[in-house]
Amino acid sequence: MPTDNKKESEPTDTIVITSECELRFEVESDEVSLVLVDGQAEIFGTEIPQNKVYKFVAGLSIAVFSWRGCRLKITGNCSRYISKQTPMVVYLQTHGALQQMRNNAERDDKDGPRILVVGPQDVGKSTLCRLLCNYAVRMKQQPVYVDLDVGQGCIGIPGSIGALVLERQADVEEGFTEQLPIVYHFGYYFPDANWALYNELAKKIAEDIEKRSEFSQKARHSGFVVNTCGYVTGDGYKFIKEAVDIFKINCILVIDHERVFNDLQRDIPEDKATSILLPKSGGVIKRNGPCRKRTRESRVKQYFYGFRRPLNPFVFNIGFDDIQIYKIGSLEISDSLLPINKVTDIKNKLNCVKIEIDNELLHTVLSLVFGEPPDLLCSTVAGFIVVKDVDMENRQLNVLAPAPHPLTHNICLWSDTKYNDEGSIS
Repeated sequence: MPTDNKKESEPTDTIVITSECELRFEVESDEVSLVLVDGQAEIFGTEIPQNKVYKFVAGLSIAVFSWRGCRLKITGNCSRYISKQTPMVVYLQTHGALQQMRNNAERDDKDGPRILVVGPQDVGKSTLCRLLCNYAVRMKQQPVYVDLDVGQGCIGIPGSIGALVLERQADVEEGFTEQLPIVYHFGYYFPDANWALYNELAKKIAEDIEKRSEFSQKARHSGFVVNTCGYVTGDGYKFIKEAVDIFKINCILVIDHERVFNDLQRDIPEDKATSILLPKSGGVIKRNGPCRKRTRESRVKQYFYGFRRPLNPFVFNIGFDDIQIYKIGSLEISDSLLPINKVTDIKNKLNCVKIEIDNELLHTVLSLVFGEPPDLLCSTVAGFIVVKDVDMENRQLNVLAPAPHPLTHNICLWSDTKYNDEGSIS
């Protein structure tokens, strides 16, 4: 009698990739399994061993590259193709130049490459950062990865920025999630929600990196890679120029935007920072609003429930008197809506205001921070919780948390992120 076994009905194909080509595939539904049968291959700079099964969930876009050719076995529903038109040779040459800077830094006891990756949305900035970091680690370096992309949240969750020291390659399925990061709360998906706060957090992360460099020659010589948001015009371009000073950048990698590249060459002296224009990968997919929403939802869900190794979060009640919730910045008002000769006060955008607990907090993601009022602006994040229910009558919050009751910290920062277990996030 036939059994209803879904895996038996899934297609399994063996694919041969020739040298300096890559297999690009997008997971359409459920999950796709990938195995390297023979040869050598890598995914975003991480080498994959033979006969190990990797699983990728729906919505992910993956590129498997081989320098010398390989044979892969892929199971599951996905759209895929093999491409010979890949920027990997250019990216490897870029890595070679950066590694030479590290070698020179070690020889002369100077700072290694301080790299800023810029470009519009959906050109592969995060992928390039991951690839360059992985290549550096494979050369026994210990670079710092800084993620300023609040919309994606590769280090923390969406709405946060962070930095981590890399001592091993990224996990193929989970990225750099197994490292121990420093995370700061921003609270929004877009930097233009509060540029003043965004600048302050960037400065704080730069200070953290400088302090680490003072105590570790390896870190100083290895340098760091800074990923940015896809804002390259107006205030976004202004921040790029400020970031060069904040992080003391000496190498700017511009992906697929000739105008920004030319503007940076004009505005940033070459003896201060070298600007390099790089092509984007043909496998980069333009994401629409719903796709970005699903990606954010996946990042938050992964934080609480895990990915390859399932986690078991906790649900419990907290009294209103046992938690304090603050919001950074007052309501944003466009300068064009203000009276003549009046502009919004930057201090208001950096002010911490205690908020009252009410039903508006339902499904809100809160950041637990180490700081105490009034010094909450640049406090590091201890963890995240989600408000599952607000009981106004009994003055209690029902929360989802990664650790059991009681909370290790009772000071929280409000965020614009909403999440519930049914998979809805805004």
